[in-house]
Amino acid sequence: MPHIFRAGALVLGSLLGSLASVSLVPSVAQASEFATDTTASANVESTHVQPTTVAISPYLGLGVGEKKSWMTLGIDAVASYKFLRVGALGETSGGVFGSELYTLGAVVGVGTSELDDHLEANLGVEGGAHFYRRLGDHLFSSNVSGGSADLPFAGIRASLTYRFGKSRVFGLGVLGFVRTDLGHAAADATVDSWGDGKSTEKITAGESSYGAALKLSLAF
Repeated sequence: MPHIFRAGALVLGSLLGSLASVSLVPSVAQASEFATDTTASANVESTHVQPTTVAISPYLGLGVGEKKSWMTLGIDAVASYKFLRVGALGETSGGVFGSELYTLGAVVGVGTSELDDHLEANLGVEGGAHFYRRLGDHLFSSNVSGGSADLPFAGIRASLTYRFGKSRVFGLGVLGFVRTDLGHAAADATVDSWGDGKSTEKITAGESSYGAALKLSLAF
C-alpha cells in the first residue's frame, strides 16, 4: 500500500507540474505582449511630441493703401508650440519716389501643420507702430524736410508655407495682411520742387492698407 500511495503521489505531482507549466505559458506570452504594446504606445506618443520651433522668414511683396501703393521688404521670426504662434516682424516700404514707411510689430496667433506632411497654415493678429517718413515727397521734389509721423496700427495676417524634404527646414510660401492705423497724425513738410521752389505742406498720415508677399522660410 505505501508503494501505491507513493506512486500515486508521484503521478499527481507530475500532473500538477504539467498544469503549472501550461498555465505559465499564456502568462509569459501576455506579459510579453503587454510589454510590446507599451513600447509601441510609447513610440507612438514620442512621434507626436511637438517641440518648440522658430521660423525666420524674409519676404518681398506689394502693399496697397488708400493713397498709394508700395513695395514691401520684410522679415518675421515666429516661435511655434503645438498650435500657438508668437513672433515679431519688421518691414521697410516705399518706392523710387514718394514717402517711406517703416513697420515694427508683433504677431500672435494659431497655426496647424496637419493639412499635409509639408504644408503649414498660420493665422494671427498683429500690432505695432508705423513710422512715416518723407511725407510730401514726389517725382519732381529735390528735397523734403520734416514730413514725419508715427502711428500705432493693428491688423490680421495669414500665411501658407510648404516645407521641403524630411527635415522640413526650408520652406516657400505666401502671406497676406490687412492693417489699419489707429488714428491720424498731421505732419508739416517743407518740399523743394523743380520749377516750383520751396513750399510748406500740412499732410495727414494714417490709413488702412492690405498687401501680399512671397516668402522664404528657415525653421530650426
